[in-house]
Amino acid sequence: MNVVHETPATLQIVPNQKSEQSSSSGKEWILTKTIAVTNLLKEVTTIMLLHRMTENGLWNSMRELDNMRQKLNQLLYSDTAGNRDFPALNVWVSENGAVLETELPGFEVSDIEILVVNDVLTLKGTRQTEALQEGERYHRQERGFGQFARSIQLPFSVNAEAVEAKFEKGILEINLPRSAADRPRRISVKSA
Repeated sequence: MNVVHETPATLQIVPNQKSEQSSSSGKEWILTKTIAVTNLLKEVTTIMLLHRMTENGLWNSMRELDNMRQKLNQLLYSDTAGNRDFPALNVWVSENGAVLETELPGFEVSDIEILVVNDVLTLKGTRQTEALQEGERYHRQERGFGQFARSIQLPFSVNAEAVEAKFEKGILEINLPRSAADRPRRISVKSA
């Protein structure tokens, strides 16, 4: 009799302890059965996918596949906080303009560049790598180093000459005044 052990990652069929198979042939048997079960699971998954495609239509299934691909890319290629873009931004908008705030820990003012063209703000920067002393090596390194560039489109044109930026304790705040030509104007209506 065979005992089945199921874990989230694998499915293994282990021969009974009283089996007369030798140790090496037992390992081969386990490997063969594991490969067979893996192939069977692949076939079942394919059949389930084909069933979904026929049941929901090809378009919905392709959308599901694209959603799964995006989630996988987010897991594999995102920052540790789960953000897809670095740095994370907060933007507040009013009639007079916008305020952008972001966290840039470990950066110096000289490492940050801000560009404004019409209604697009581009934020660039470089975080320098930390120099290790001779004989030191990383045990764990989770903070990213290198260059980044992030552009966002604002809902209005910006007066680039009046933009102000303040960097204090790792927080960058950028005030982006709306251009005069793009500000809403009240039009008075005259009677005829």
